[in-house]
Amino acid sequence: MKWFRSRAATPPPDSAPAVAAPEVHPAPALGELFGRLHPDERLHVIDLGPAVGANISFLSERFPCSVEVVDLVRSLGPVVTGDAASAIARALPEEGEPADLVLAWDVFNYLDRDLFRATGRVLSARCRPGATLFAMIVTLPEMGREPGKYLLEAGGGGIDLQYRPEPGRRACPRYRPAEVHQMLPGFSVDRSLLLRHGIQEFLMLKDG
Repeated sequence: MKWFRSRAATPPPDSAPAVAAPEVHPAPALGELFGRLHPDERLHVIDLGPAVGANISFLSERFPCSVEVVDLVRSLGPVVTGDAASAIARALPEEGEPADLVLAWDVFNYLDRDLFRATGRVLSARCRPGATLFAMIVTLPEMGREPGKYLLEAGGGGIDLQYRPEPGRRACPRYRPAEVHQMLPGFSVDRSLLLRHGIQEFLMLKDG
């Protein structure tokens, strides 16, 4: 099965958007997170990004786990103003297997404050006490037009991420750490790392 397929209709070369080449960056927070997990402990993972077969294989080869892929931003589609809670409830149901790990990637950057807060409430309800949430907040003025795809790779003693950005650019909300904490009720910041390429990694722990 191919996870990355080209569109059926390819635009002429002179009108095709420029696609940035993939980049590989260390992900120290993810390396720390995976180092804490016991290889025999079963995990339920909620992945808020798109389905990436290589990541599911990466996780299943290291841990007995199930992965619930949400693809939150694309599942939301057009959202009626003022109806954030209903929109999130349709895309990310509150009922379901409790999660031990949430991979939010860069998804929170693409949610306005109402959607971000509604997502946080549902994740708080879906996570077990002690569960970990990993998020990447963009600190630069601009970001990709849509959430990117990120491939997990084993690096030199840690974890690397291959960044596959979508074409096009848009303004970034540049959420501050205090705002991230506020939007995720029931979670506490465990680690926050600002990386050289403008990404701030967060590890959040679900309160017991």
